Amino acid sequence: MSVLRFLARTGIRLFFDHVEIEGAENVPRQGPLLVVANHTNGLVDGLMVVHVLPRRDASLTAKSTLKKNPLLALLMKLGGVVPFYRRQDHVDVTKNIDSFAAIKERLARGEVVCIFPEGVSHSDASMRDFKSGAERIAHEANVPILPVGLHYDAKQRFRSSVLVRIGKPMPPSTTDQIRAQIEQLTTSFQSVR
Repeated sequence: MSVLRFLARTGIRLFFDHVEIEGAENVPRQGPLLVVANHTNGLVDGLMVVHVLPRRDASLTAKSTLKKNPLLALLMKLGGVVPFYRRQDHVDVTKNIDSFAAIKERLARGEVVCIFPEGVSHSDASMRDFKSGAERIAHEANVPILPVGLHYDAKQRFRSSVLVRIGKPMPPSTTDQIRAQIEQLTTSFQSVR
């Protein structure tokens, strides 16, 4: 078992009381796959996706600034997490060339890569605008996209519940089409109120 899968399984089972999965039959058992999900619970979102996927070859992407924390840097390295360099973090975004190359290499080997196109974790009532990275990766690597919606009933509360809704794989699509598919799998409101 990989370090990432071990952390996901242990952490999710410890923290959450119940994880319900809808659409597990939609996950292809082999072949390259780009998993695209909403991002409302920070590091937990990636662990949740790895935990629920019936594939052992899944890897994550994450913002590069997490590596500032020595423990997270070690876990990212051991877990094979691909860093993304975001302009708003005032880092060298040209390093994304290597990140995209690493993702394409994994997909070429028939693996699964998970990306969160909102680009930032949040507690908003609806999804934020999507970045175009998922569209670019799917088209350049010519791989299917698996949309995933994550619903936490009380994300800060210990032993709370989660609903993970997995949509049907879709061909490489536009950012708007990807967002629309994930919106169908999530709860979206105009405001928190």
